[in-house]
Amino acid sequence: MEKRKIFKNGEKYPLKEFFKGINEKIIIPDLQRDYCWGASNLVEKFVVSLLKLDRTQPITLGLIYGYVDNSLVAEHLQLCDGQQRLTTIFLLLGELYRRLKREKIKHHLISDFELNDDDREPYLLYAIRESSLYFLSDLTYYYFLGNNIIENAGQISDQPWFLSGYKQDPSIKSMLSALSTIERLLDKANVDLTDFADFLLDKVEFLYVDMYNRSNGEETFVVINTTGEPLTSNENDKPKVIRANYSVDDAAMRWEEMEQWFWINRNRTANPEHTSEEGFEQFVRIVKLMQSASDRDYISIRENIDNIPLESIAFEQIYASFKAYKRIYDLHGYEERYDDDVRPDYTDGYSENDLFRLLPVIKYVMKYPDSCDEDVLRVFHIYRNNSRYRNTDVNKTDLYAPAYRAMATVSMMTSSSPENIFASSFMPADEKRKYDMLSLWRKGCDESQCHPMERIVARAEKHKILRGRVSLFLDWADYDEENMIKYINRFELLWPSAEGHGLDKLRRTLLCMGLSDYPIRYQGKGINTFCNEPEQWYSLMMKEDNSDIIRKLLDDNRQLDDIIDENFADAGYFKSLVSHPEWWERMERANVLLYNENLYILLRKERTSSDYWLIYHGESFGSKYYGHEWAGVWKYPDNNGIYCDHRKYDVTMDIEYTGESFMLVLGEGKYDEKLIFPHLEDIALRYELKPYDRNKFKRSYAIHCNTVEEVKILSHRIGDEISGYIDIGEY
Repeated sequence: MEKRKIFKNGEKYPLKEFFKGINEKIIIPDLQRDYCWGASNLVEKFVVSLLKLDRTQPITLGLIYGYVDNSLVAEHLQLCDGQQRLTTIFLLLGELYRRLKREKIKHHLISDFELNDDDREPYLLYAIRESSLYFLSDLTYYYFLGNNIIENAGQISDQPWFLSGYKQDPSIKSMLSALSTIERLLDKANVDLTDFADFLLDKVEFLYVDMYNRSNGEETFVVINTTGEPLTSNENDKPKVIRANYSVDDAAMRWEEMEQWFWINRNRTANPEHTSEEGFEQFVRIVKLMQSASDRDYISIRENIDNIPLESIAFEQIYASFKAYKRIYDLHGYEERYDDDVRPDYTDGYSENDLFRLLPVIKYVMKYPDSCDEDVLRVFHIYRNNSRYRNTDVNKTDLYAPAYRAMATVSMMTSSSPENIFASSFMPADEKRKYDMLSLWRKGCDESQCHPMERIVARAEKHKILRGRVSLFLDWADYDEENMIKYINRFELLWPSAEGHGLDKLRRTLLCMGLSDYPIRYQGKGINTFCNEPEQWYSLMMKEDNSDIIRKLLDDNRQLDDIIDENFADAGYFKSLVSHPEWWERMERANVLLYNENLYILLRKERTSSDYWLIYHGESFGSKYYGHEWAGVWKYPDNNGIYCDHRKYDVTMDIEYTGESFMLVLGEGKYDEKLIFPHLEDIALRYELKPYDRNKFKRSYAIHCNTVEEVKILSHRIGDEISGYIDIGEY
């Protein structure tokens, strides 16, 4: 058996180099705490993350802090930190050997010398207490290397070699729990376990940090190794980073500077109020992601962010990232501070959209530290605006990471001028066209100062409807500053928001202007809408032929009432809706159900099951003329009119439009399953309805009414009378 290497400080070693040798061991010394991962969900999270890793690439899982004490046994590595991870991996290797019976795995559990000629001590030894020490030996020999007589970890405590002293040992209890979790996860794992075992041994790496002696280990890591409470990421990272960068004289001082800044700029409005930890944690995440060298790399780091040791990144790079991060936060520009981006107010931290905006700007500031503040803001604005309308989510299938691509565009820049960003095809053409227009307007001005037009365009980009998409305004303005200002100001005046009744007059105006497909189709709802959401308005504006009409409206400075009066004839069959402003109050969301040029329904919400008003030949019919005994009043139109059915009796009332007047039709014989109403002829005679031949009824009666009000009154009386027979219990 090959001897274990002498580990060098700051170098990476695969797992197989730790568990190997003749008499070499990894000792968990008596100053350490118990193994505790098994009592929580940490084992499951850790093993699941290992199973998901890309097994074709090496991965560094963190640091191993230790030392060799020559006054004891020179071959033994005394562990100061990394105990929980190494113990869990040792248990995982043991379970893999039980399933695969591969010699390669066995040789990293115990040496042949120990197995055949000595005390059967495995490579991992717990010196915390004797019971833990003996248990790992028994577990390795009887359970891992045995003949699988024991079916699973749940039966270990019933074995004759399981001593009574083992039952009270907290480390042993935690190990048994961890083994049960590992077995469950491997049972359902959809991976090649042989390939997985090779990956663990050959490609899972740790960075070794030499503590040189026990005194250093106790002094530096007493908190880590003696408390059962989990450390914050900052508390955990700080000693590791400082130790890994011992040659950087002021690393500790600069780390304190970063901590203090995140404390000062913590989110005080969060509930509970943040400490410095939340912001620092997100900053560390950013630093790690900025190490990406490809889309694949970015996705891998993103998915294994907690397994990437911060101390593996040079401190100078961490600190330079912080200085850039801080500079962006402290900038004042346009009409906002970017607090929401630099300091998220939610505990989950930065989304991919946030990262798309931040990562390239941090890279820009690091690459061009002497760039003026206004250029930093311009770069920020380019990506921030782009993120408003493009999909910034990671696509793992296609190995596409927009945030990485955004950083790559900065890496390709040949000078600090923001226009260099557009050398990449990744950036939309409209963004370049807009930047070119702004550059033209800035010509001859001080580039270090924000031009007024930059503020105006930025204001338009923030509009809920536009969401950064101002290509129409670029077309309309045609590089003319005054035109751009005019169109933006007029647009903000007419569309102060995207929803609500405050836009009803504008909607009425648009009905008179010949827009294409207005009201537009409400996607996925089967109805149309006069627009009450940002994307609906934007879709309307971008429809072919509508751009010129919207521009014409923006060019017209008259009051909307005057525009309506002039173009009223073009409202078509919506004339009645245009001329009745009060009808719009009935629609909470500006939705309408269209049938034909003579019939449409104004919806209170999105369905007729809520409330609605039917507009039939320009006349308004409400949905609730009758009581609950009438089903779907005016709900189901046909080619000739509208109708409703009685719930109990086989009676239907129709309203037809004859071209000059309305006709009320009372019919019977449409539904065989309903009761026959015996008084139909009497009611028809009393209200002067005449026999009327209608194919869909066995018998029917009708009367002409000169006005819609007559129809409403008459149908209401007849409906109430028919329903009244139920109330008196006649049938």
